[in-house]
Amino acid sequence: MRARHYPTVLLVAALVGCSGATPPANDPDPTPPALPDLVQACSGTAIDLRWISDNLEACPGEAGTWVSELPERALAFRIEPAAPRITSGQTAFVDYVLTNASDDPVAVEFGLFCTVRGTTTTILSTGGDPVDIVRCGGGGGCGNGGTVIPLEPGSDARVRVEVSAVRNIQDEDCTNLPAEPLEPGNYQLRIDLGDEFPVLEVPLVVDSGSP
Repeated sequence: MRARHYPTVLLVAALVGCSGATPPANDPDPTPPALPDLVQACSGTAIDLRWISDNLEACPGEAGTWVSELPERALAFRIEPAAPRITSGQTAFVDYVLTNASDDPVAVEFGLFCTVRGTTTTILSTGGDPVDIVRCGGGGGCGNGGTVIPLEPGSDARVRVEVSAVRNIQDEDCTNLPAEPLEPGNYQLRIDLGDEFPVLEVPLVVDSGSP
């Protein structure tokens, strides 16, 4: 079983104009806790769902239960860290985590390949307005069968995503324009895995990087 951090790259694009950010509050301990090493295996905890999506043949699994058909509260969902902090113009990793919150093993089935590749992040102002929305008309679809992920009680699986505190602006032809640092302040971070998973939001602080 191998373990390592597994980076991902997501395109973040934004509207031109005011970010609607509020000044970051003073935080006596601004450093979020470190994320765990992801495990490149078909079972265990801190399972790397991106690795499995790239190696579907390595984890054939048995028949599982789709997320929508599991008992209520069998799975718990969260973002780690719960309050990420990123320096303006820089990037940081966050995890979308699904945990077996029951007392019994569960075999979760979902469209993993499309879930991982369809993961989107959105940075919102405190008023709920997107500040990193893609403005061009590009788009696409995805289709695949189910993948089964076995989870023991208390164990979890993760999609690690990269969040950039920048404004990557696209014109109407989907051409990338020069990026701009996001204004320091308080925001909300939204992560959407699509498929059957809940959309999650956590507070996000973008700081200036100055002491």
